[in-house]
Amino acid sequence: IPNVVVYGLDYFMFKLKSHQFFMDAVSAAGEDAEPGPYANGLLLLLSNKSHIDEFFNNYLDQLNQNVNPPNETQETGNGTIHVIDPFIGYEKQVYEPLPHKKRWFKKFDYGPYPGKEGIYFTKLLEEWEKDDVQVILVFLPDYIGSYESNHQMDVFKKEIQQLTAPYQNVFIYDYNRPDKFPLSNPKYFLDGGHGKSNSHLSKTGARVFNRMLLKEIKKHYE
Repeated sequence: IPNVVVYGLDYFMFKLKSHQFFMDAVSAAGEDAEPGPYANGLLLLLSNKSHIDEFFNNYLDQLNQNVNPPNETQETGNGTIHVIDPFIGYEKQVYEPLPHKKRWFKKFDYGPYPGKEGIYFTKLLEEWEKDDVQVILVFLPDYIGSYESNHQMDVFKKEIQQLTAPYQNVFIYDYNRPDKFPLSNPKYFLDGGHGKSNSHLSKTGARVFNRMLLKEIKKHYE
């Protein structure tokens, strides 16, 4: 069981449904095994939490030993998936500037809890509390255009705070704020913009963000 786990929070997290292929890949049961009591979705993550803990612990050990080539794959019941790669972002291409703000741009509504599978988010928090694991939830930085397009971000953040309030082992770090992270700096982002629902950090932005986050995470190991 890990001492600390870190999860990134997505504005659309309660609108999404788990991808069956990925869920099969992390399931402990092989294709010849008897089906478990849970069919699919985030509940499968919950039911196999101990196996997933072991998977990530083994993965971290492998990272330290530098034994995993980047393109290595693992067999699953339905095919193969790529082994997780410690990817730190692409270099920003100077010939791909991010778009300027438009007079009119599409805005995206927040999908409130519980949504499609949100109930399993709180169930997972309950399991981490039982295991006495510190949970770090992170609002990841978006380029300013995407940040303003997701116009109910404050509603999303408030709901996460309400959902996690009962758990003393949960800590929230919000980097999706102009006063916390330079969301308007195009060098820190690959894409995004007004009318676009998401964005991705560039290699430069990822390094800045990682340094900021690591300072916070370090407190949980002292």
